Amino acid sequence: MSSQSSTRAFAPFEWMVALRYLRARRKEGFISVIAGFSFIGISLGVATLIIVMAVM
Repeated sequence: MSSQSSTRAFAPFEWMVALRYLRARRKEGFISVIAGFSFIGISLGVATLIIVMAVM
């Protein structure tokens, strides 16, 4: 029998670091908006590249 251990994509420490830098402080609200737009833009770009490479 083979036992499978369930592994998570991100450990709690990795989530803590990611959320620490994605959340804005009160003074830096506009920076959070810019970070959100850049995150969405990068995600869309990567998704587009994956789709184009799959079609080719």
